[in-house]
Amino acid sequence: MILFSPAYSLKDLFDFIAGNHFSGSHLFADWMAFDAARLGNRFETPVFIIQGEADVMTPTALVEEWFGVIEAPKKAFVAIEQGGHLTMFTMPDLFLEKLVAILGPAVAKDVGS
Repeated sequence: MILFSPAYSLKDLFDFIAGNHFSGSHLFADWMAFDAARLGNRFETPVFIIQGEADVMTPTALVEEWFGVIEAPKKAFVAIEQGGHLTMFTMPDLFLEKLVAILGPAVAKDVGS
């Protein structure tokens, strides 16, 4: 997106690549050590997950498996067809539609109570 967007310069592209390299080199060990199971499976807050169905960084099958065992006051999982890891950027209109569909009723119910 940065490469072809008129809103970004070549310097922005360079900074993006440098930032990803910096983050990766400093956070990789923590990413690999992260185990969602250590968080437990009971949450006191709502859990809403919207992700691309074709996400290779966070495989949908693993997310669905984890989502199936968690307990939360409200929860919803939506996989966006043909979406990848950054679906909120590559398919923003569809992502927003799904977000509003999930949060709209949850928020309206809470506001009315």
